[in-house]
Amino acid sequence: MRKNELIHLHGLLRMLADRLIETGTVDDDDLAAYRSLELTPMSLQASRDDHEAAVLLLSELLATAVATDEMMTADAATPTGDEPPTERATESTDNADATEPPVH
Repeated sequence: MRKNELIHLHGLLRMLADRLIETGTVDDDDLAAYRSLELTPMSLQASRDDHEAAVLLLSELLATAVATDEMMTADAATPTGDEPPTERATESTDNADATEPPVH
């Protein structure tokens, strides 16, 4: 990937990170390792390799933080056994003969 493409991707990831922080999906502390690089998409004097390292680190940190948030959300939504089964849980066998494959 060329340097200008990496800078563009870096900018997009940074915008995504800012949005995820705003919505509370990602905590600002989750990106401390990225911030320690002291490299932003506007650091045009930085080398291609520096931007590549920032893109890889930022994408890894975002993926980890989002996955952790999703796991915490799923754990909070998991019934403890004291609640009656939901309608969704009882429908799992009702569609066994459906002609369409499941969507993942």
